[in-house]
Amino acid sequence: MRLSLKFTAAFVLVMCIVWAGASYTRVKREIALFESDMRRDHMAVGRDLGEAITTLWRLAGEDQVLAFIARTNETKSQMLIRWVWLDGGQDTAFSPGAPDPEIAAMTLDSEPVSVVSTVDDDSRLYTYVPIPADGNRWGALELSESLSDRNRYVQTTLYRAVGAALLIITFSGVVSIVLGILFVARPVKALIDKARKAASGDLTAKVYLRQSDELSVLAGELNAMTDRLAETHTKLTNEVWAHRATADQLRHANRLATVGWLMSSVAHELATPLNVVHIRAKSISSKAVGGEDAQESAEIIVKQAAHMTAVVKGILEFARRRSPERTETDIRDVVQQTLSLLLPVAAKRGIQFTVSAAEKPLMALVNSDQIQQVISNLVVNSIQAMQHGGIIAVLVRSETRTAEHDPPDETRHFVCVTVEDGGPGIPEEHIDRLFEAFYTTKPPEEGTGLGLSISAEIVREQGGWIDVANRPGGGARFSVFLPQRIPI
Repeated sequence: MRLSLKFTAAFVLVMCIVWAGASYTRVKREIALFESDMRRDHMAVGRDLGEAITTLWRLAGEDQVLAFIARTNETKSQMLIRWVWLDGGQDTAFSPGAPDPEIAAMTLDSEPVSVVSTVDDDSRLYTYVPIPADGNRWGALELSESLSDRNRYVQTTLYRAVGAALLIITFSGVVSIVLGILFVARPVKALIDKARKAASGDLTAKVYLRQSDELSVLAGELNAMTDRLAETHTKLTNEVWAHRATADQLRHANRLATVGWLMSSVAHELATPLNVVHIRAKSISSKAVGGEDAQESAEIIVKQAAHMTAVVKGILEFARRRSPERTETDIRDVVQQTLSLLLPVAAKRGIQFTVSAAEKPLMALVNSDQIQQVISNLVVNSIQAMQHGGIIAVLVRSETRTAEHDPPDETRHFVCVTVEDGGPGIPEEHIDRLFEAFYTTKPPEEGTGLGLSISAEIVREQGGWIDVANRPGGGARFSVFLPQRIPI
C-alpha cells in the first residue's frame, strides 16, 4: 500500500508541476495578447485622432482642440483621452500621467510609445502619440485605459485553472490509488507473505498473480526458487540424518572398542575374585568348613560377587546406547564415574589417578554419556602412553577465556577438564593431525584412530573444543572446554 501511495503522490506531484507550468504559460500568453490588443486599439485611435487634432489646431486653435477631446472622451467609456505637453512646462493639468523617462524624452519625431504604469494601486496602459501644436511648443495625445479587466481576467483564469487542476488531481489520484492497490499493493503483499512463509520454513506455499507483468514473472521465479529450496532442504535433511546416524554408529563403535579393550584389561581383575569365589564355594559345598567359618566364606563370596558385578555393570553401562538429550550436569560427577570405571585397568598397569576439582558444582548443559566417552578416550590414551606406570592428573576447574571463534574482547565462563600424563608426549609432526578420523600411531590392537576425532566432534557439538599440548616436563596435556552454566 505504501508503494502505491508513493507512486500516486509522485504522479500527482508531476501533474501539479506540469499543470502549473501550462497554466502559467497560458496566463502569460493571454496577458500579452490582451495588452497587445489594447496597444493596437490605442495606436489606431491615436493616429485617427492625431490627424484630426493637427488640422483642428491649425484652423481653430487650442480651445477647440480641448473641447474636441472632451467630446471624444464622452464617447469612449473605457479609454481616457487627454492632451499633454511634452516640452517640460509647469502646467501640471497637462503633464503626462505616466511618470516614465521614455515619455519625457519624446520629441515630435518620436514614434508613439505605450507603457504600463501603476499609480495609487491603479494599473493603466498609457499610449502617447506626438502631435505638433504651434511653432513654440509640442505636445502629445495621451490615451490611457485601466487594466482592471485584464486583472479580473487573470484572476478568473487562475481560479478556473486551480479548479480544473483540483478536479483532475482528485480523479487521477483516485484512479492511481485504485490501480496501485489492484496491480501493485495486492501483488506485492502476496509476494511478501510468500517470502515470510519461506523464511519461517514453509516452502510449499505458492503465490499466483493473474496479471501479466514483471510482478507475475517475479512470483513465478519465487515459486521456482522455493521449489528448489524445498528439494535442497529435503536432501540436506536426509544427509544430516545420515550423518548423524553414521556419527552415532562411529561413536558406538568407538565405545565398544574401548569396552573390548577394557574387558581384555580387566580379565585378571575378574579372575582373582572368581578364583576366591570358587575356592570358598567348594569349601562350603564339601563341608570342609562349617559354623562361623562357613558364614565367613559366604560373606567373602557375596563381597567378591558384588565387586565383579560392579565391574561388569560399569562396563555394560558404558557400552549401552543412550539418548543424546542434554541436561544440566555436574562435570565433577562425570569425571569421578569415568575414573572409577577405568581404575582397575590403571591399577593393573601401575598407574594412579589424582583428581583436583573445585569445591562448588561445575554445571554444563551436556549429554553426560557423551562427555564420559570423551574423558574415557583421553584417559585411555594416557594409560596406553604410560608403559611403565606413573600418575595421571585430572583437573576440573572453571575458567574465563575467549572461545576459539569469539571476538578477541569477548570472554565467557567454561568448565575445563584437563588430563595430564607422564608419557613420552606427542611428536610435533603428529599434533596437527591428532583429531583426523582413522589417524593413529598406536598398534592395531590398541586403537582405531577414531577416539580423538569422535571426542572432538562431541565436544564441538556441545559448544566447546579440545586443546592439546606437550607438558614442559614431559607427557601430554589434553584440555576439554565446555560452556559453563552459572546459577542465577
